Amino acid sequence: MDPEEENHDTEDDLSSDEKKGRGPTLMSDIIHSRSKGARMEVTYNKKGQPIGLGGKRLATFIGVMARTTIPITYETWPAVKNSLKEIIWSMVQVCAALFFNFPYKFCLNFE
Repeated sequence: MDPEEENHDTEDDLSSDEKKGRGPTLMSDIIHSRSKGARMEVTYNKKGQPIGLGGKRLATFIGVMARTTIPITYETWPAVKNSLKEIIWSMVQVCAALFFNFPYKFCLNFE
């Protein structure tokens, strides 16, 4: 076997062994559940923070909405334009029907 061919085979092996990243979290199952009418129960602690499995899913969903809507250039939440916060809020309101006990009263203040 030619030394150049051996070197070429080794390079191919390395590229095929590279780990593939897991990619972004999109929460597409939440969107599909909405179309089926399925809802997930969310429980909250005394501070109004979501807890349990439903709370984890809700928090992840809201995080995905923020990550896909707000540019990474903002360093803090108060620095984010209200127009962007309103876009996220409208997305959350549309999908809030998927979660029982959604606490609108805790979400009214953007700042």
